[in-house]
Amino acid sequence: MIFAACLVQTDRTTSAGGWISLQGMVSALITAPVSFPLEFCGQKLDYKSNVQMGAAILVCGVIVFAVAMGAFSLVQYLWISLRSAPSTTSNP
Repeated sequence: MIFAACLVQTDRTTSAGGWISLQGMVSALITAPVSFPLEFCGQKLDYKSNVQMGAAILVCGVIVFAVAMGAFSLVQYLWISLRSAPSTTSNP
């Protein structure tokens, strides 16, 4: 989450680009799991507000952690259940 906050802070302060400007794109991608549902419901995330950006990064971090732990638990469950499953082949 600290890395994401640093990327958002750099994205907000850097103004580069010639004929194309991608300023704000990193912030939108990092906070996508929060900003897209909010925009769908009619609310808009204020990318200039430090409090809203911090809250969005925190919620996104929790979502990523929950998905990673769920995937880890699923793999662990499958690994244990496959190793302890009885063999279907018979050895005479």
